[in-house]
Amino acid sequence: MISEELLDDLDMLTKNRQGYAGHYIAYADNGLVALEYYVDRTGAPVAVGGFSRRTLVSVDEAAHTYTMKAEDETQVDYGAAPYTLMTYDRYDRVIEEQYFDQYGQPTVGPDGSFMVQREYTSRGQISRIRYMDAAGNDAALNGVYGKDITYNSYGNIDTETWVDQNGQPTPNEDGYAGIRYDYDLSDSSRVERYFEYYLDVAGQPTQAVNGAWGVKLLYYPVTRIHQVTYIDADGKEFAIEEGYATLQYEENDRGNRVWEGYFDAIGAPVNCAAGYASKESGYDNDGRIISERYLDRYNKLTNNVEGVAGWNGYYTAEGVLVITSCYDRDRNQVPVPARLR
Repeated sequence: MISEELLDDLDMLTKNRQGYAGHYIAYADNGLVALEYYVDRTGAPVAVGGFSRRTLVSVDEAAHTYTMKAEDETQVDYGAAPYTLMTYDRYDRVIEEQYFDQYGQPTVGPDGSFMVQREYTSRGQISRIRYMDAAGNDAALNGVYGKDITYNSYGNIDTETWVDQNGQPTPNEDGYAGIRYDYDLSDSSRVERYFEYYLDVAGQPTQAVNGAWGVKLLYYPVTRIHQVTYIDADGKEFAIEEGYATLQYEENDRGNRVWEGYFDAIGAPVNCAAGYASKESGYDNDGRIISERYLDRYNKLTNNVEGVAGWNGYYTAEGVLVITSCYDRDRNQVPVPARLR
């Protein structure tokens, strides 16, 4: 078995930013991974990339594929954990995923379907995604049966197209059938620029359900600030139905969103549909959210649509969130909203 253990200055197990302190792999005689699992500093399972343990289940030598059972043991219920059967091709790429609950019954996975199949380009990039039901038949997910993806010569995504059961372009739930991507990385050390343009079934520009014709995205790597701006048919800032044209957000060094703010088409702070112009979030050492504060366009405490202006809490040793304070804009204690219970 090959092991990776992370130690602090006292030679004690300590976890990294992905949350694990130990990573262990055993190989079968044919060179495939037979067992892989992650643990924290106490030896308890830790989910990384959606699983805490992978076990080799079967090998199909004729098809040059193999299947592994991927479990998330942090979600154990009644002595068992939900799992995914992941089938890999000869290049170790996942070509099929089937989702099961802790009782071994088919269940809906994180993408909303019972099963997902993938195809790849010669460069190893996903070119086709198809959704299936529990019996392996084509199935619609929010009105579409899958997605086709093309890439430019640099390996960046060029287009994404949602398709029907016959593989033909069809509108998704957001109102467009495809997205064309463009990039400007000429000054990427300072700012990265990305563009998305919505397309109809004929590949022509179209308007989404929220009223926008596309999105302009900026990322400032030094400050870790992202900016998402919706645009109209002429490429100008456009306020969508949710009440704002631009969303800005800042991430900490672990990728957690610590601040977000909403702005109108001329760049002035504005309330979003949730009732606030900006939000501040706090996290514990494990990257779990433990506080939020909602602010108006004058940067003063305000209530969101739940009637809450902020809350604080902590996690128990069992990983349960405990709310210690939940208050309105006048600092009066209010009931904890259902989403935090």
